[in-house]
Amino acid sequence: SVTTLGTCVFQECTSLTTITIPKNILYLDYLLFKSCTNLEQVIIEGNLTMIGNQTFSGCTNLKKLIIPNTVTEIGYKAFDNCTNLKEITLPNTITTITEGMFKDCTSLIDVTLPEGLALIPNASFNGCIALEKISIPSTVITIDNSAFRGCSSLTDVEIPGSVEQIDFLAFHNCTSLENIIIPDSVVSLGGSAFSGCKNLRNIELPDNLVSIGSSAF
Repeated sequence: SVTTLGTCVFQECTSLTTITIPKNILYLDYLLFKSCTNLEQVIIEGNLTMIGNQTFSGCTNLKKLIIPNTVTEIGYKAFDNCTNLKEITLPNTITTITEGMFKDCTSLIDVTLPEGLALIPNASFNGCIALEKISIPSTVITIDNSAFRGCSSLTDVEIPGSVEQIDFLAFHNCTSLENIIIPDSVVSLGGSAFSGCKNLRNIELPDNLVSIGSSAF
């Protein structure tokens, strides 16, 4: 039986509103549902292990997605520009998230990240203007370039004591952020990491900080 839905199979099927992924499907290949602009509901029945690059990119009517705990890998920009996606939970079977995964998901307000992540990659949540808070897992070591750039509603972020590096533009233009505590574990703060955070009132920097990039604040 079929185990893979291949590249671009349903790309730009703009009248598609609902799809059920049956138990025999293990892989969703890249660009599979890209720009299915009326896709609202995806039902995954189980056994799926991989969601490919840009699989749901541009699915602008997708509001919610439950990813089963059989999934271990999600490709880059898998959900970028899903402008109506409001909530998503990533199971603990996922140990890495990828570049631009939720970029420009402008309605995203609630995301649950799995424990075990070591990296919040480049532009993961860039442009998520509705995101108000984020819980960063206690295993994360690096918050990469532009990870939360332009998250203009973000008011609450707790950086765990595992983080060692906050990179270039990581929280740039998070205009609702008022307080930030950088834990003792952080040794490197990238350039413009918090630039444009015009409402930032209180900053706590650790004694162990070795490097602060230009225009960090």
